[in-house]
Amino acid sequence: MTPSGFGIYIAVTFIPWIGLSFRIYDILKGNYDPNEDPKILTLLGVWAIGFTLIWILVGGFSDSNSIDCRYWWQLC
Repeated sequence: MTPSGFGIYIAVTFIPWIGLSFRIYDILKGNYDPNEDPKILTLLGVWAIGFTLIWILVGGFSDSNSIDCRYWWQLC
């Protein structure tokens, strides 16, 4: 896997999970905005879960631990 392929993988799958985790942590500490947080949580949740499922369903990494570059999120 080339660095650009790895960067796209990180951007599409891990960054929304990290953002979702920080937002949930912040809400648990008592910083909840009833107007904005439902939108933010929905966006991050759909993005994180959706792209992770897509990545898994298309086989994200092949058996040789490399990306087969058939899809735009697997660009090498």
